[in-house]
Amino acid sequence: MMQHSPSANSILAADFGTVYTRVVLIDLVDGQYRLATASRVRTTLQPPHNDVITGLGWALINIQESTQRQMMDENGLIIPEENGNGVDELVATSSTGRPLSAVVMGLMPEVSIASAYRALTGTYIKVSAVLSIADQFDLEKQINTVLKSQPDLIFISGGTDGGNTEAVMELIRLAALTVQLVSGDERPMVIYAGNADLVTYAQTVFEEAGLEILIARNVRPELPREELGTARFELARAYSQHMKRQPGGFADIAASTHVGIVPTAQAITNVIRWLTESGTDVLHIDVGSSTSTFIVGAAGGEVSADIHSDLGVGHSIRATLEHLEIEKVLEWLPFEFSEQALWSYAFNKSLAPDTVPQTMHDLFVEQAIAHEIVQLLIKRTRASLSQQDLMARTAFSAVIVAGCVLTETPHPAIAALQILTALEFEGCTDLYMDLYAVLPALGAVAYSNPLATVQVFDNQGLTFLGTTFNATGRPRQGTRPAMRITITLASGRVIEKSLSPGEVWAASIAPGNTVQVDIRLGRGLKIDGKRRIKREVVTGTAGIVFDARGRPLPFIPVRKRAEAYASWWEGVTDGQFTAEDFGTIDAQEKAETEANTPHAHEVRTLQMRIEREYMRAEREASGLEPEEGASKRRGSRRSRRRGRQRQSGKLADLEADSTQSEEIPDLDDFLDQM
Repeated sequence: MMQHSPSANSILAADFGTVYTRVVLIDLVDGQYRLATASRVRTTLQPPHNDVITGLGWALINIQESTQRQMMDENGLIIPEENGNGVDELVATSSTGRPLSAVVMGLMPEVSIASAYRALTGTYIKVSAVLSIADQFDLEKQINTVLKSQPDLIFISGGTDGGNTEAVMELIRLAALTVQLVSGDERPMVIYAGNADLVTYAQTVFEEAGLEILIARNVRPELPREELGTARFELARAYSQHMKRQPGGFADIAASTHVGIVPTAQAITNVIRWLTESGTDVLHIDVGSSTSTFIVGAAGGEVSADIHSDLGVGHSIRATLEHLEIEKVLEWLPFEFSEQALWSYAFNKSLAPDTVPQTMHDLFVEQAIAHEIVQLLIKRTRASLSQQDLMARTAFSAVIVAGCVLTETPHPAIAALQILTALEFEGCTDLYMDLYAVLPALGAVAYSNPLATVQVFDNQGLTFLGTTFNATGRPRQGTRPAMRITITLASGRVIEKSLSPGEVWAASIAPGNTVQVDIRLGRGLKIDGKRRIKREVVTGTAGIVFDARGRPLPFIPVRKRAEAYASWWEGVTDGQFTAEDFGTIDAQEKAETEANTPHAHEVRTLQMRIEREYMRAEREASGLEPEEGASKRRGSRRSRRRGRQRQSGKLADLEADSTQSEEIPDLDDFLDQM
């Protein structure tokens, strides 16, 4: 592992996402590492640029303008630093591209293979096959299982240190033999993280076959103990090798770093793990365009990272709706909206996935989808965790959110309100936002300079929204307040507020002030099991948020939602957003929205054109001549069409409901005519 170099006074961290390229500059100021500046630009991985270098250059121009520090010369990024220009170190993280396909080999599913799975969390990996001694397959079937999976990675675990050797040696030989049967650049990478007594044997077997193997410490050195750190580090190296094979300039980026390109989620997990070791319960949520990440850690306990490449509000929005309960999504909209309209919105969004909501209507639709994504993440994480009580909790000391749909709202307190509504927290929780991908930067920096990670985080590298006080139970309706709040500022000024049942309020106090909070709760409500709470807190950009809606949140009929949402927004923004400003969707705006929604036949025609271009590119890539390709295409079009119809049942509903009289041509005939 790369050690910290004393000469690294400045560090540039770049995170390459599906929609944005984010860059942060960390500098040494008065002996302390601090976040100097940050920049965010649209990714240039798509046409016309098709690389990440261009976007990085744009971000560096912004850095130069904000710091008056020259970052580039004719050769690109200035590294190491020269006369106050450039930087001493570059780190890079990425969440783009498809996840690695992996085959896991181990002895026992509930022991070594379970540890292997936990080591894989935090890296963009999809396990395509698992082989264990319990399967009792013959050699030929085992080899075929691996080859059919077409893995990018083979992860070998098994045997405690000093334990079973024969079975693990068989796995090593199986992996080496299988890799030899794959040619050239398609050969999978191999990581060995099993019985430490067989490290030399594994290296010898692979060297004699002319193959490379990465060695990590045993993930299960003893039955009651796991050691996943070095395995995760080697997985980061494997991911970097995978990214270097991808087009778009990633190889050039990796060549300029000490540790290659680190998976964004794994970098974040590094920071979360450090926070839990320091005694903090942490929850991190990132709802992105194509991927959503859910990382949870208990103080001094287990850390679980779950990555879902099928959940997002942009590139993955159509696949996301397939996983969600549409009725639940519609329940979070403060206006009437049909299932058909929701699918139409998803189709539109999938055609331009990097766009941002332009109206209040669009903002609410995407927030409702994000709300249900979070609920599904919680459900999936609960099902996969080895310690079920970790996600049984409903209170965390700190919650960190990322992703534009969660962070880019009209007001910081509205972001806090959205997070509280989606997660239904109980008790006292500190909310943070990661607007500029600071956590991935710090997690990647930790491999070479852990001191910088600690100091930047302690020096407010994240945006602190504030502390929230969330009452549990069901508030009793009546004349008595649900919450009586007294806030005493350092100046001696006192702010008093009473909340009725169902209200949410944010005390609008400038960030960074230390205040005393005294809360008395009405009948039916408690915070941390108490009806009176006294606490000293520091205000954030949203002030301090008090939630008297109770838990679980009550269902609100659609006819009352607009009024309730307007009340919540007005309460948390201290009247900056009123019912008139709230933007309730009226008939005129709904008519405009429907007019801008393509009818089913238009969506279908556009999809057919996309299909044609895809098939043409596929034919050219396979080297088929037009005549040869045509005969094969005719035989497979019907099955592809049936597959599309199964996957896009909602599109068929749109077609059936369309009032347009224009006939939709048969897909095969349409493609033959073009």
